[in-house]
Amino acid sequence: MTSVHARCRELSEEALESLQSTKPKAVSIAVRKLEVCARLLGDRKLQRWCTFQLGGYVYQLPDPPSELASDYADQLTSKLRELKVPVSNQELFPRIGMSGGGFESIEFFEEKHDQLRKEKTGNDRTYYITNLSKTINSCANAASERDAKLYASFSFGDIPSRQFDVIRERVDDLLLDIYSGPGTKLRPRARHRIPPANVAKRTAPNNARGSGWKKRPHSKEPSPCSNHLTWA
Repeated sequence: MTSVHARCRELSEEALESLQSTKPKAVSIAVRKLEVCARLLGDRKLQRWCTFQLGGYVYQLPDPPSELASDYADQLTSKLRELKVPVSNQELFPRIGMSGGGFESIEFFEEKHDQLRKEKTGNDRTYYITNLSKTINSCANAASERDAKLYASFSFGDIPSRQFDVIRERVDDLLLDIYSGPGTKLRPRARHRIPPANVAKRTAPNNARGSGWKKRPHSKEPSPCSNHLTWA
């Protein structure tokens, strides 16, 4: 059984690898993986950021004007603050104007950028490949920054929580092994009897009492120290 932390660490590592690759849709793949992490962790802030990058607020934000107006930036930032979308100005400014893609999904930007590159045209009179590149790069930089912090927290900063999850899963597995079904009774383990230590036979003193002591027999032969001296 894979824990939530282990799964998120795996997704975070895959997202970092995707951001470092040059494969098509590498940035959108990384954002999708971060979105799964946000859902598993219940991180609403990260989830709102992913929703913005995936075009989830396209109908709630004011449409980019054909010509930039002085009050449009204030109107846009006010709406984003109301929706609690954590987007920096570096991510926001390349999107302003239809030439940079607006607030569509990052997946759409990558597809349109790849299409313009294959057609060897700089634009299709609506979207410009240079502006789309800036939008994609800003998203990739923000995703890399967020993903690096997330991966570091799983790898180094959250060791006690991950150790607790491992211990808890191990205990659950042991309980499942012991308790295999509703009809099985838990029986305490038999205590191991410790055999008594071999007590060496000792000789009791003359004044010792009890059946456990053996009295030393008297020797019939005279001791060499018992010879009496005769005085003349």
